[in-house]
Amino acid sequence: MKEKYRLFKLILLTIGGLLPALMAVCQSETKLEGTWKGTSLCRVKNGPCHDEQVVYHISKDGKQGVIAVQMNKLVSGQEEIMGTVNCSWEENTQSLKGTTYTRSNKPLSWLFRLSGKELRGTLRDDAGEIIRDIHVKRDAD
Repeated sequence: MKEKYRLFKLILLTIGGLLPALMAVCQSETKLEGTWKGTSLCRVKNGPCHDEQVVYHISKDGKQGVIAVQMNKLVSGQEEIMGTVNCSWEENTQSLKGTTYTRSNKPLSWLFRLSGKELRGTLRDDAGEIIRDIHVKRDAD
């Protein structure tokens, strides 16, 4: 009987130790949810991309640990959908990371770091070159 009690106590202590960490992750993910507005500036001048005013809608995807970032650009004051990037949240670095692919199936890496009500990020190509610098602020929902 004592062994079962010790095992039960060990399980409770383990769960109790993990609970604050799990709560912190959930709170950070909740801080991300909402509308973010700002700029996505092209680093490669004279290339195919253009500087843009952007609106990102961030939400939990429903899959555990997946944060969906719907990326829209503003054209004549209206949102135009560019696509959605599924990201993972890293609590220790306060960052979102995601990958999308070009038409020729080359990976593009998205990295955003959270600082208060701001997300600063980059888009890198498969060679690691920064294509875009992104700066968005949480909109007053």
